[in-house]
Amino acid sequence: MALGRLPAAAYVPGTALLYFLLGWLALQLAIAPGYASPIWPAAAVALVAILVFGPWAAIGVGLGSLCVNLDFGALDPARPELWPAVVLLPAAIGFGAALGALVGAALVRRCVGFPAELSGLQSIGRFLLLAGPVSCLVSPSVGVSVLVAQGAVTFANAPYNWLTWWVGDSLGVLIFGILLLPFVSGNDGIWRARRRIMPLSLLSLGALMVLLYLRISAAEIRQQQSHFMDHAAQLQGRLESHMREQIEVLHGAADLFSSPYEVSRAFFGSYAAGALRRHPSIQALSWSPRVAHDERQILEARARSSGLADFAFKQLDADGQMQVAEQRDAYQPVYFIEPLMGNEEALGFDLQFNEPRRRKIALAQHTGRPVATAPVTLVQETGSQLGVIIFVPVANALFGGQPHTGVVAGAFRARDWVAQTLKGRLASGLVLRVSGDAEGAEVLYESGPAAPSSPFEIVLPIAVADQTWWLELRADQDFLARSRSYVPWATLVLGLLFVTLLGAFLLTITGASYRTQRSNQQLRSMLKELQQTQSELVETKRLVSLGAMVSGLAHELNTPIGVAITASSTMPADLARIEQALAQESLTQEGLQAALSRWQEAATINLRNLNRAAELVRTFKSVVADPALHEVRAVDLGQLISETLSHIELLNKGQDNGVTVDFTPSVVMIDTIPDSVAQLIINLYNNAVLHGFNGGSGRIRIELSASEEGARIVFADNGKGIPATIKDRIFEPFFTTRRGHGGTGLGLHIVHNLVRQQLGGRITCSSVEEQGATFQIDLPKKINQKPDAAGTAGT
Repeated sequence: MALGRLPAAAYVPGTALLYFLLGWLALQLAIAPGYASPIWPAAAVALVAILVFGPWAAIGVGLGSLCVNLDFGALDPARPELWPAVVLLPAAIGFGAALGALVGAALVRRCVGFPAELSGLQSIGRFLLLAGPVSCLVSPSVGVSVLVAQGAVTFANAPYNWLTWWVGDSLGVLIFGILLLPFVSGNDGIWRARRRIMPLSLLSLGALMVLLYLRISAAEIRQQQSHFMDHAAQLQGRLESHMREQIEVLHGAADLFSSPYEVSRAFFGSYAAGALRRHPSIQALSWSPRVAHDERQILEARARSSGLADFAFKQLDADGQMQVAEQRDAYQPVYFIEPLMGNEEALGFDLQFNEPRRRKIALAQHTGRPVATAPVTLVQETGSQLGVIIFVPVANALFGGQPHTGVVAGAFRARDWVAQTLKGRLASGLVLRVSGDAEGAEVLYESGPAAPSSPFEIVLPIAVADQTWWLELRADQDFLARSRSYVPWATLVLGLLFVTLLGAFLLTITGASYRTQRSNQQLRSMLKELQQTQSELVETKRLVSLGAMVSGLAHELNTPIGVAITASSTMPADLARIEQALAQESLTQEGLQAALSRWQEAATINLRNLNRAAELVRTFKSVVADPALHEVRAVDLGQLISETLSHIELLNKGQDNGVTVDFTPSVVMIDTIPDSVAQLIINLYNNAVLHGFNGGSGRIRIELSASEEGARIVFADNGKGIPATIKDRIFEPFFTTRRGHGGTGLGLHIVHNLVRQQLGGRITCSSVEEQGATFQIDLPKKINQKPDAAGTAGT
């Protein structure tokens, strides 16, 4: 603690330097766009420095953060007026770092104390929560807000940067803060022990989590890049495919003019209208025959006679204005063009006027293949965008009764063509640019402004007839944000959780170890008590059900035994009186007879209640009867149930209780315990009579059928049913709604045990009040083939 008395001139620069070094190292682990690191040890330096040196250390934290985030290359000595703008962003981030450390130190001092042993779970939990995740909310909130405001981070990418920043600061505090505390919290024994144990464990886990995060992030970036490349290839294929479709339209028009019939303006217009309707990206479709000079006047006159009064061969003057074409040996005028509306200026325009275009036409006629011009301003262009013309040669076209050569041309406004082709197909967060073939060619299409920095970019060629255009695709932060999965996020959060738990664990065990050395005897006593408590808990859990059964049995036995005790309590008094009378020779015959009469009545009462107690004990013993004591043999269940019902009828002979049983025997053979099956039927019958019919009349239906497991018995009555509030408890021992009226609460519990423990089957109950109850019993083909315990009571 003597360090805390050093002057500010010593510890503020030292804090700033240490913060800068650790921050610079951590930034080397930052994932694109590079503003947040998965672990930030400098946050621990900031917190510990303020705890040890006081609030003034926050100046060193702010300066260190400023230096970490400052772009020194942007500080142009020739333009010092730009320095404030360059410094503003890192200064704001430094302010957030200092403020977060101040908040963390204040919370630790107020809620935990400093220095502190951190040996109790409460103090450890408070320190880990407040120093890490809580105080670390400040710096990323300030920093990411400033980055978004400055446009350095997009709003869509802000949550990922914030989370990475927050987890990185939290991990830095929890790992390196706990590592630094043993060296600044004094030299007492507990912190000396922690110096030996904690550094290796925390650093190993921290390194593992950071490595895992970096590997997952790298894998995700590769996946994003693959998605980006696939999308770029799809866009390239779409543009080339669409261009081939347009060229096929030009080939179709060329085939039209190559036919042995002369094509009229109306016929060409009909063909072009359909083609343009199917391919709206073609701005104009034209036919231009090659015309010798001596044919010029004839062709111009023919066009005027067809309704084009102003038709003439034209060219551009030096100012770009349309004028009558100069005399040349040959011309290539636009004779047909569709749509005509909006393209009137192009009608009659001599394609031979322009030397590059003339070479292109000659190339097309020489090779017989489509050729494209470089991006140019179209004659009919009224806006500012460039266009391209694709020529398809036509030989021996019948024109004016004579064969001519010529070209079919398709005019495309470049930006409109690309936009229509890619409409709705460009993923969000991508910027696409298409440029011409020549080096430094003007951009033909751009989907938006290019991002200042792009994690992914690619340039692909696009075949346009004989030309090659270039598609440039760039991804921005929004693309990363939208294509990013939650796996790195989960890795960060799980890493923070694991480090927190490990820190808590290490602090706890080191504190416990230190306390053990000071009070070993007390700890052994506590350990003994803990082991005893654990054993008691296990024993208590095992005896819960037995306790319920014993308490129920005790309650049932209390009445007959109590009555017997009461009846027997009068006998000693009578014996004393008789003994006294004998001694005094005053015993009379009437007195003796009265005593004998009372003894006879007491004996009768005792016998009846002891028999009742014996019956309860026998019933209790049947609850836990051992199936090994019963014979297992092949049984026809239909015959066995019929015999059991006959036995019940014989027992009730002479007692018209109004209960009828419907059962149609069928042959179902299984290996089981006949006595248990008979007792099962008898108990269900008695339960129906006692609880379902309340001793009155009713009807019982028994169905027997073979099943895949073995046999199924359905026992149903039309009695009052079982209330929904108690249906789940009917198989519990000693649970009854007729206590004191003949019910012991063991009937259905015995049924359940017979089915589950002795017969190896399943029993379920379904009931609706006032509509009776139905019990379904499934028995295995062989008693040792016990079905899964899923079919439990009350389902």
